[in-house]
Amino acid sequence: MGPEVKMTEVRMTEPQERKAFIQGEKDEVDLSIDKSSQRQSSLELDYARVLNPAERPVQQNMASAKVANPAPLGLLGFGLTTILLNIHNTGLFPLETAVVGMGICFGGIAQFIAGLLEFYRGNTFAYVAFTSYGSFWVSLVCLWMLKNNVTNPGVAVRPTDSTYLASYLLLWGIFTLTMFFGTLRSNLVLMFVFGSLVILFALLSAGNFAKSPTTLKVAGYEGIVCGISAFYLAIAEVVNEVYESNILPIGKVDLVHLCRQRRAAKSKRARHSV
Repeated sequence: MGPEVKMTEVRMTEPQERKAFIQGEKDEVDLSIDKSSQRQSSLELDYARVLNPAERPVQQNMASAKVANPAPLGLLGFGLTTILLNIHNTGLFPLETAVVGMGICFGGIAQFIAGLLEFYRGNTFAYVAFTSYGSFWVSLVCLWMLKNNVTNPGVAVRPTDSTYLASYLLLWGIFTLTMFFGTLRSNLVLMFVFGSLVILFALLSAGNFAKSPTTLKVAGYEGIVCGISAFYLAIAEVVNEVYESNILPIGKVDLVHLCRQRRAAKSKRARHSV
């Protein structure tokens, strides 16, 4: 017979047994979690397929969808209404319902909607500009249309005199000046729109303070130029996007970046000259 093989029994100490027991329970818990995660992922996939028959994730569809640019709508609402009102300021025709209707619908509502759409696109500057100037047009029409104690003695609301109107326009001019600095990193046409708008508010405010028809007439012609520039920028954005080419130039420039470059170059030359 061959050599006798002795079987030796390996016994674990009490700490080893406790460790093995805990490890076994941990493995079972991990396996249970993995199976639960797989079931949850399967349920989420089935739910997504029910909502989307094409079996494409909803977030992927939202990311791939092209969102239109609402800026031309806001610029047109601002530009055309500004042109129409300032034709009246030049004295060519009196204030009629055409200006009022344009101010409410296109200058006010359409421009405000464009601002809300810019909010969802994450464009803070355009959101603030369009919603603010849309509200401006609605408030201006309210100044014209609200009843007062001259036409209706029972209503205790005084009509807006030239001094209050001048203060109103001055506040909007200050706001526009602050917004102008936000255009220094955009394009030359937008800079011109806001720069000329600052001048327009200044002239209108000065004309109402001084009660000067000549100043108001000059403001009217300047306002027409401002409105035309906004109209041009709106059409340029539409045409350039349609043809995917810079057909109508708007002069894209970052003045802040250029100033920083010139300052850096100047300091570099100063260091070399020392």
